[in-house]
Amino acid sequence: MKRTGRRNGFTMLELLATIAIIFTLAGLLLAGATMAKRAALNRKTGAAIEELAAASESYYKDYRDFPFPDPASLGFNSTTTPAFHAAYYSGGWTYEGIDIVLVWMLSKPRQPAPYISLDHRWFEKVDGCVGPDGRDLYVCKDGFDQYIRVIRPEQYYKIRTYIEFISAGDDGDFGTTEDNIGKYIKR
Repeated sequence: MKRTGRRNGFTMLELLATIAIIFTLAGLLLAGATMAKRAALNRKTGAAIEELAAASESYYKDYRDFPFPDPASLGFNSTTTPAFHAAYYSGGWTYEGIDIVLVWMLSKPRQPAPYISLDHRWFEKVDGCVGPDGRDLYVCKDGFDQYIRVIRPEQYYKIRTYIEFISAGDDGDFGTTEDNIGKYIKR
C-alpha cells in the first residue's frame, strides 16, 4: 500500500515566493526609512532657516533694516581677520563668508540677549577663524551639511528692503530649485 500525503519541507516555488515577499517588504521598509530621514533633514533645515529669519526680524525691529553682512564694511579684512580673509575672499567674498558674518552679526552680545544662540545643532564653529572683536566665528548649516545662503542685496533708499535664506536641499545644487528650501522676508 502506498502512502499518500504531503512531503515534509518546502517546494522550490514556495521558497522563492517567500523570499520575494521578504525582499519586497524589506524594500518598502528601506524606502520608508529613507523618506523619514529626508523629512527629518528637511525639518532641521527649516528650523535653522526659521531661526535666522526670526533673528533678522528682531534685528529689523531694532534697526529698521535687515542685517547687511558685508564683511569688508564690518572690519573683516586681511589685517584684522587674516585666517578668515584667506579662506573666504578670492577677488570677492564667498557666500560662505557672508553667511559666517551674518551669524556673527546676529550672535553679537546685546542687551538683553543676542538675536540668536549658537547652542543649536545647526551652528558649527569655524576652526581657526575669529571675528574682528575676537569672538569665535560660526556658520549655519542645514540638515544636509550645506551652508544656508543669505541673499541680501544692497539697498537703494530703502526701496527694496528684503532678505532671503536658501538651502540647496539634499542635492546641494542651488541651480535646481525643486528641492531648495527657503524663506523670503520683505518689508
